[in-house]
Amino acid sequence: MKALLLKGWTTWRLLKLVLGLFFIGSGIYRMDSILIVGGIYLSAISLFNLGCSGGSCSIN
Repeated sequence: MKALLLKGWTTWRLLKLVLGLFFIGSGIYRMDSILIVGGIYLSAISLFNLGCSGGSCSIN
């Protein structure tokens, strides 16, 4: 679990985390549950490196 959170950080993964946190903050400020849920989803997939299982969505 520790290795999953600390290794493999790319620019895109970091950008997804920053955008997710921004959406969460904006959703809290505007009291908009859709922004909060979207931000939580985006932050979770970036923290746990989900979305491309085994690198299958990489461009050759």
